[in-house]
Amino acid sequence: MAVVARRVARGKVYWTAFYDATGKQIWERVGTDKREAEALDRQRKREVADGTYARGRRPTMPFGEFLKDWASKRRNRNADEDRRQVDRYFLSPERRWLASLPCEELRPRHAVQLVEELKATPWVGPLKKDGQPRSVQPGRLLGTKFVANLYGLFRTAVRDARVAELIPVEPCVLPRGMLRRTAKRGTRAPYAWAEVTALITSGGIPTEGSTFAALAFFTGMREGEVCGRRWRDWDRESAPLGCLTIATQYDDRPLKTEHGDGEHPRKAPVHPVLASILDG
Repeated sequence: MAVVARRVARGKVYWTAFYDATGKQIWERVGTDKREAEALDRQRKREVADGTYARGRRPTMPFGEFLKDWASKRRNRNADEDRRQVDRYFLSPERRWLASLPCEELRPRHAVQLVEELKATPWVGPLKKDGQPRSVQPGRLLGTKFVANLYGLFRTAVRDARVAELIPVEPCVLPRGMLRRTAKRGTRAPYAWAEVTALITSGGIPTEGSTFAALAFFTGMREGEVCGRRWRDWDRESAPLGCLTIATQYDDRPLKTEHGDGEHPRKAPVHPVLASILDG
């Protein structure tokens, strides 16, 4: 049993070399992490000693089987959406190679292949109850941010598989610059007052659209937060201006927060222009 480092253009790649029960020497590529290589080397040593190592017949579950069980046990806030994304993008017929891959054999090249395929996947709108997309835009691909979110879901599943000791090495390693996880920064021009007026008025009569725009402009609420507002949230007696309590989003779901820090309800003053629109 030994860990062997081989130099490549971008640094070192580690291999584990050992002899199986028949005396045949086996070389297994691990990656760029020496500690991962040492951990796999120890695992192979135990398997050979126990007689459980069999090249090509490793008794680990397919990654797709793990994903199905993992997704069914999700209890986070977006568990239902996570399950839909797993079924749609990781367990689809196009990803059969990923679903059938034994957990033990998952490597960085598979993560690279997954990201490349997701970046080339056509965009389709939300699905109907019969499973058909509501809209299709030919030539449009999945957005960069959406692909990054899908990869984040994949990384979470891989992390839990490693905790369960199903994956011996870290496969979620991508070449630098392959996936941009943050939006491009740029200068955003604020709306001019004439533009705001045009959006929040409709012939002097408030409509659903103009009221929605007014709530967003004057309170800074997100789309889901605007959808979640009810008349009970408006305190007209608050001084000096009435205020709007923002404690939930659509369907009375908890507010979105960064890194699971917990929801922090807030209050937004109701501008006189917004108050007149709501009164209408």
